[in-house]
Amino acid sequence: MPLSAGFSVKGTLYGNKTTGELAQQKWPGLITAAAQGLGIARAASFYAERALADGEVVEILSDWTREKTPVWIVYPSGRNIPRRVSCAVNDLLDHFREEVPWD
Repeated sequence: MPLSAGFSVKGTLYGNKTTGELAQQKWPGLITAAAQGLGIARAASFYAERALADGEVVEILSDWTREKTPVWIVYPSGRNIPRRVSCAVNDLLDHFREEVPWD
């Protein structure tokens, strides 16, 4: 099944359809596969941090960045939103408003 891989470099977006035998949605599996020489993995740096530090994998295409992934906060609408939900939403908005901690 072709997968869409979107990257940008210096503000220009490039798309690519990839195909292959391995399709993995769990981060540990992607990092392990790359470390074993099965291909390259597109992963957030915090997922690969240990493997990078241990020399199991190396960063390539460092000038290329991923497309931004939108994040939504979904909660019930209405006047009777529990205070804990309202506090959690406000905390998340304050924490991630400027920039998310992943790349």
